[in-house]
Amino acid sequence: MFDLDEFLAHFEKVRQRTRRVAECIPADRIDWAYKPGAFTLGDRVKHIAVTERFIWAETVHRRQRAYTTHSRELAGTKDEVLGLMDRCTRSR
Repeated sequence: MFDLDEFLAHFEKVRQRTRRVAECIPADRIDWAYKPGAFTLGDRVKHIAVTERFIWAETVHRRQRAYTTHSRELAGTKDEVLGLMDRCTRSR
């Protein structure tokens, strides 16, 4: 049987682990990608944050998806990327 509270507790633990991993990215490597044109480390963190907020949450609430982007304009530095992640989490 599906237990919503159990799922939400698990989801929160995953979110916290993801945040801790993101904190480990050196500030000077936030724009690193394994090859040209690939997502950077910062892009990956932004994508996770924005996807959760604007795709997962909107879908759950049966709203039109409002996914914006994972571009540098959204957040450029490590502190900005982590701030975006925190804002997306709080605005659920």
